[in-house]
Amino acid sequence: MGFILFVAKTKLHTTASPTQISDPRPSEVPFSSSSVKRTRDYKKRLVNSLRFTEIDNRYSNIYPAHHDTCQWLLSNAKYLDWLDPTKLSEHNGLLWLEGNPGSGKSTLMKFALTEAQKSWKDAILIYFFFHARGSDLEKEVIGMYRSLLLQIFTKAEDTQDVFDDIQLLTLPGKRKYRFQIPQLQDLLKRAIQKLGQRRLAIFVDALDECVEAQARRMVGFFERLGEPAVNSRTRPLVFFASRPYPNITTGQSVRLILHEEIGHSDDIARYILSELKATKNEALEWIRSEILARASGIFIWVVFVVEALNEAWDNGEHHALKKTLEDIPVGMNNLLASILSRDGRKIEEMKLCIQWILFAKRPLRTQELYYAMLSRINPTQLASPWNHEEITLETMELYIRSSSKGLAQVTKSTPPTVQFIHESVRDFLLSNDGMESFWHSSEVSSRGSSNEELKQCCVNCIASIYSISLADPAPTNSPGPETLRNTTSQQFPFLEYAALNILYHADVACLHDVSQSSFLQQPLVQDLMTILALYEGDESLHESLRSGVPTVDPLSYAAGRGYEEVVRFLLETQLVDIESTDISLQTPLSTAAKNGQDSIVNLLLNTQTVKVNPRSSTGQTPLSYAAESGQRDIVGMLIQAPNIIINSQDNKGRTAFFHAASKGHDSSVILLRDAKDVDINLPDRFG
Repeated sequence: MGFILFVAKTKLHTTASPTQISDPRPSEVPFSSSSVKRTRDYKKRLVNSLRFTEIDNRYSNIYPAHHDTCQWLLSNAKYLDWLDPTKLSEHNGLLWLEGNPGSGKSTLMKFALTEAQKSWKDAILIYFFFHARGSDLEKEVIGMYRSLLLQIFTKAEDTQDVFDDIQLLTLPGKRKYRFQIPQLQDLLKRAIQKLGQRRLAIFVDALDECVEAQARRMVGFFERLGEPAVNSRTRPLVFFASRPYPNITTGQSVRLILHEEIGHSDDIARYILSELKATKNEALEWIRSEILARASGIFIWVVFVVEALNEAWDNGEHHALKKTLEDIPVGMNNLLASILSRDGRKIEEMKLCIQWILFAKRPLRTQELYYAMLSRINPTQLASPWNHEEITLETMELYIRSSSKGLAQVTKSTPPTVQFIHESVRDFLLSNDGMESFWHSSEVSSRGSSNEELKQCCVNCIASIYSISLADPAPTNSPGPETLRNTTSQQFPFLEYAALNILYHADVACLHDVSQSSFLQQPLVQDLMTILALYEGDESLHESLRSGVPTVDPLSYAAGRGYEEVVRFLLETQLVDIESTDISLQTPLSTAAKNGQDSIVNLLLNTQTVKVNPRSSTGQTPLSYAAESGQRDIVGMLIQAPNIIINSQDNKGRTAFFHAASKGHDSSVILLRDAKDVDINLPDRFG
């Protein structure tokens, strides 16, 4: 088997995030330790469960290489050495590309993939492009593994036979399956082995835009992945690309430093020659050479500079091009600081727009961001439904582009969202220089105040719309939740985000020392529980919509979503019942345990008043829910809790041990097996 792996990366993302993502799974199939022939339909449903909406978003939004650029890579001496099988012992198949932020690594990687698609006719090409500004799955390695597996299974359908050999978790149809990284790695390894002598090319861009610890483990996994190929005299090739920092140590490799490559400098020169409009100017040659010298290999800086010079040329300032260039700061950070402060217009709109792009829980769609900004700038307009003919998406895009000083754009993703034109913009705004020049404050205070500002936008939106459109209970014959949700989203585009994330922003603000005491005691928080009926798939919340009476309180909702500071405040002020239950009789402890919210479970247990064995409508306890969903750390906390009933049986007679074992959660099984007084042979109602 031939195995070729390309991985590119930019800045390492250091914010820790979950390693498990929920995803629909097919109908129930028992755990199997031996080879079992599974149906084609079942395998198809397993493959489809790997899909997610944003899977190609980053790749789609990378512009193709400019005409006649990037070609140098194909004839580069180091690149050719890396491809030469006789030199495999010198680099172990690893080529490492280093490049500074904005130097064009992603464009080069897309070029490499495109060229491979043209010329590697016998290879199976799969890819993933990480995206720090995207959704969780776009910046987590779990999203990468799911994408790579989906492509292998789709392009080489016979590899789906690995499902006959591997131990699989049960996959109940209406529940949600939490993919775990070790399972996906095992599937990927087996699928690659199934390819036999077929060549496989894997392109992974911007690996360091995911969590750093995950990136390091991923590099190790891919290095080990090639070892069987070496033993069988095949040729595994690995192509990493990254910023010069942080360093991820590997074995022998060929190093290719992007800004030192003459081909890269030639690419920048070609771009300047092609795109700079000034064709008749006595200083033209000096301008071209000066741009190239000042660029220091940063392609994105050159793009900004050429646009500024072209604007001056279009404005008839032919005589002033040299001075225009001299006035443009050298370096991306200096240039961005200049752009943000150059005219002093619409400062409030600019800051609010940038705060939303930086600190929103997820990227916002055009209409969401437009109305999010209006909720603070002009909240009275929120009461009226969106008039699509009067305010078009094009109008909104113009407003956002103007408010962001041209630093934001609408992506080509599905659905289209508003993001910065380059990751270096985000880097600058979150750097010390950006904090001081733009926010005039430290990172901690800017995060706290920004999330407080975004929370207030959500408050204004909910207060304006709820009092007019949603305060009365829905009539018995009213449209169902899905129809009403779609209608409401069309009329009030920002309401869904506001309702689902207001407590998130309150939690982050509180974490950064912005008190939420007065907010959490407002009647609006109870109204929020009713509004959530529109956007949550939980029947208990839909009941809120029909009755007008919340069936989920803020504590249970915040506990299930991990809003630690909100939960802490509610517990300290005793504003809620710690044993409140939803329509399924789940308490906040059960909800937190089920959803893997370790810190919330710890908070609740530390009250020393919470009941640790409450039974839901299915008879399950917090321990049972944690075991079923593979929450090892929570299982460990609960079995140490005083008065825990470790052998508690649900309505089907199943214990926590049974649930952990049936789902294949080995680490939880071991904890429960070794716990005091556990009975692992306790039969259920079916014997």
